[in-house]
Amino acid sequence: MKYYAVRKGRQKGIFTSWPECQKQVSGFKGAEFKSFKTKSEAQTYLNQTNSLQNHQQQTSMTKEDALVVYVDGSYDQRLKRYGYGGVIIYQNQETTFQGSGTEADLIVMRNVAGELLGAMRAVSIAEKIEAPSIIIYHDYAGIAKWATGDWRANKSATQYYQQFMQKHAQNLTIHFEKVAAHTGDYYNEQADQLAKEAVRNAL
Repeated sequence: MKYYAVRKGRQKGIFTSWPECQKQVSGFKGAEFKSFKTKSEAQTYLNQTNSLQNHQQQTSMTKEDALVVYVDGSYDQRLKRYGYGGVIIYQNQETTFQGSGTEADLIVMRNVAGELLGAMRAVSIAEKIEAPSIIIYHDYAGIAKWATGDWRANKSATQYYQQFMQKHAQNLTIHFEKVAAHTGDYYNEQADQLAKEAVRNAL
């Protein structure tokens, strides 16, 4: 049995099913919630900081414990293709990932589509390897603000992204850090190049 703690939502409290929890948080700006195996853990969470933290909030996570990832997106008007790239630093090892697409509802968002897909891919990887937490470095503010509900998700793509992040935040602590674009940050620039390469080569 799982316990779903809603710290910020239509109704604050502990619920015993996902549908009950979802009613309180779906579409609620800045919703804060997470699932736990025991009621005592859920109760403790209600008094702690948000699991979907933005770059201005404090966090007890360290880079040694968390999966650190830099993500970026790209778009080519001529090719009508968006792409994403990511650099992961975890347990003293670096790996990369990239991808691209041409879906109509995402093309209209241009490079932002790649940013969203890159962030979701990173979260999926973190869960797959059972990392306790993830720090997502990004240069587009919406990566954090749509996830936390600070920005209203009014497109199908951003709504899906918000729901994806909130669902995965039940079992994974997600933290966002904004970096300035094209200012020489090594990993950010590497993610940018991976995204552009994915678009050029239709990866």
